[in-house]
Amino acid sequence: MHETSIPVTQLPPPTGTPRARRAPTTRSRYANNPRLVPGVKLNTAAGRRLHCLMEDLAQQFGGLDRLDAEGIDAVVQVAALTIAVETTRAKIVNDESPDMALFVKLSGELRRQRRALAERAKAKSSADADPLGTYLAAKAAKVADNADGESAEAEALS
Repeated sequence: MHETSIPVTQLPPPTGTPRARRAPTTRSRYANNPRLVPGVKLNTAAGRRLHCLMEDLAQQFGGLDRLDAEGIDAVVQVAALTIAVETTRAKIVNDESPDMALFVKLSGELRRQRRALAERAKAKSSADADPLGTYLAAKAAKVADNADGESAEAEALS
């Protein structure tokens, strides 16, 4: 049997075609600017407060520009929880009958997230430290201790 071939120009486009590939250097505006948070309006008091908190929290890492995506996400989460706790605390002070159980849960979560962020900053600072310099300083201290110990032994024998 002979099959009839259809010209390529008459073939329907294949279904499920992949999206056009982007250049590897093209990034979204959120990846290019870590100060932008999707869905947050910068012209509101809460949006401005969020960005102030983000900047303050990121200083322990050297600024938002030095953070990776996971670090930015952790900073945004701590900043957002801080705003939620501050808002609930204001309701308590103003006698607006807030949900106390929610306040306790938010406060506890904020404490845990801040501790995790501080540990992350501590791990980053120890990773940024000069490992060769630390090793050489420890080695020099060990040699100095051994030299002091040997001279004390020599004095004791004489």
